[in-house]
Amino acid sequence: MYQDRIVKGTVTEKETGTPLNGASISIKGTNSTTVTNSAGQFEIAVASNEAILVFTYAGKKAEERAVAGLPVIDVALENEVALLEEVYVGYMVQKKKTLPGPYPWLPIMISPKTHLPMP
Repeated sequence: MYQDRIVKGTVTEKETGTPLNGASISIKGTNSTTVTNSAGQFEIAVASNEAILVFTYAGKKAEERAVAGLPVIDVALENEVALLEEVYVGYMVQKKKTLPGPYPWLPIMISPKTHLPMP
C-alpha cells in the first residue's frame, strides 16, 4: 500500500531562470492543487507513484511530469508562442503638459484575445 508523501520542487521561467510566483501545480485527474511561493517553490501531497503533476502559469506552456517516486521535481516553463495574424494598434490622447517627456504620440498594442493593452 502506498502512503501519501510530499513532493517538493521549484518552478522557474526557462529563458531567464526566474522563479515563478503563483504557478499552479495540480495532480492530473484530481482536485488536488497548490501554487508556488515567491521563490517559485511548492509542496504537494501525492497518493501514488503513478501520479502526474501538471504545471501551469499564465503565458507559459503547460507541462506534465510523472512523480515516479521522485522526491523533488524542478520544472522550467517555456513561453507560450502565439502566432498572430493581425495586431491591433490604438492611440491614446493625453494633454502634452501631463506627459513625462517630449512624446508626439504614444502607441498602444491591444491584445486581440482580451482587447486590453499589452505591455
